[in-house]
Amino acid sequence: MDRINWSKINWTDLELDRLRSFFEAIKQGVNAPLTKENFSALIYNCDFLFSFFPVPIIEINQDTLIRARRNMNGEIFSNQNQISYNSRNPEFIKLGRFNLPEEGLFYGAVPLESEVASYLPTAILETCKELVDDTNKEMTFDFTIGYWRVKPFMALCLCFDEKHFLHNEHMAKNISEFKQCIDDACDLKSASFIHEVQNYISALSSTPKPTEGSYMVLNAIFKSLCKTYANDHQQVYAAIYPSSVTESKGLSIVISQDIVDTNLTLESVVAFTAQRRPDDLKQLDVIQVSKITPVLDGRFTIKVEHLE
Repeated sequence: MDRINWSKINWTDLELDRLRSFFEAIKQGVNAPLTKENFSALIYNCDFLFSFFPVPIIEINQDTLIRARRNMNGEIFSNQNQISYNSRNPEFIKLGRFNLPEEGLFYGAVPLESEVASYLPTAILETCKELVDDTNKEMTFDFTIGYWRVKPFMALCLCFDEKHFLHNEHMAKNISEFKQCIDDACDLKSASFIHEVQNYISALSSTPKPTEGSYMVLNAIFKSLCKTYANDHQQVYAAIYPSSVTESKGLSIVISQDIVDTNLTLESVVAFTAQRRPDDLKQLDVIQVSKITPVLDGRFTIKVEHLE
């Protein structure tokens, strides 16, 4: 098969069968353990599939992104390195949604206009899954929130979730236009397959109960797509995806260390406390417990006080 002609996609039945076989092999990875052999096989299958596949690339040009980090045992942070990606102790980094063990990436939240999809709970919940874990009986959780100024950069869009679009009209419009472009450029069978793969990636990105296998598959998809678009002379090593712990209402983002270092600047921080309601542990009251504190040369001093 030749590399994709972006202006027209009309795969034959034979070509579609071959592409689907690679897609099915990728999906089988969710049931496999993370091993070097399994991950290499997934990368091979993803590299083949996505070399023929359109995925939307968007510019991240919001003024601010936020990232939360939980404060454990009364710890008070004072340095940017403590609330950014983990660069100092990679041995503590576990397999994550888009990162391999010992691979530090920046997970944050993208601001949205809808109050329902506020990016504060998105950032907090993505940082601390214990807040939505019925088996965890902790009632109070402390967090430091960092506000990061953005120099625009490009990111993969892995969000095709209709539930998210209910709270994000701007993205709903952009993805609708992208889907229409696919429909206009493809015959019905080719377009249907493309939409199927895109919807699968979106759903897997936001699964509320991920497994080692699903994390392994997402890592392979993410790294393969980044490599594919780098080959097209677009340096992309970031992705937006629907937030798993806000039932896809919020929008999460994952960013490489290089992009953080060159395109994000930590401007201010603030402390919050999240308190679970005794009658429903999944309901939270989020309380600001410090003033917004400016950051100077990567350092800051937070004074925690319960604010009215």
